Amino acid sequence: MQVIDELKEDLGEILESMAEGWRHMRQRAAGALTRFRPGEKYPAPSAGMALPSTGWALLAGDVFEDDQKLSVRLEIPGMEKEDLTIEVNDDSLIVHGEKRFEQESEEGRYRVLQCAYGRFDGLFPYRHLYCPIRPRPATRMAY
Repeated sequence: MQVIDELKEDLGEILESMAEGWRHMRQRAAGALTRFRPGEKYPAPSAGMALPSTGWALLAGDVFEDDQKLSVRLEIPGMEKEDLTIEVNDDSLIVHGEKRFEQESEEGRYRVLQCAYGRFDGLFPYRHLYCPIRPRPATRMAY
């Protein structure tokens, strides 16, 4: 009976350790994605079209650093660099934007209309980038 009790205890410790690891990873990754939300110019879609989530789309980004500069690359399909506002302050980089995308096509008897609306604020705190930053004017580049 003692062996079974020891196995139960060991299994409990393993499960607790795994749960703690997941909690830690979730905390660290919580700010990695930026959610789009309805904007002032383009309100939320009608109730029948809205998705049941805290944000209907996510903004993906990568941060690159070398000896000369820090680069943040964002994937924002359907937006031009003029649609973005970039702020650089003492402790973070903030990217604001508002998206309006509509595309219509016809295929035989079918008509397809795709659209996406929303605004976002992407925050990149320097403390998460592990490098000292001296704020300089940011530039917007489109690829």
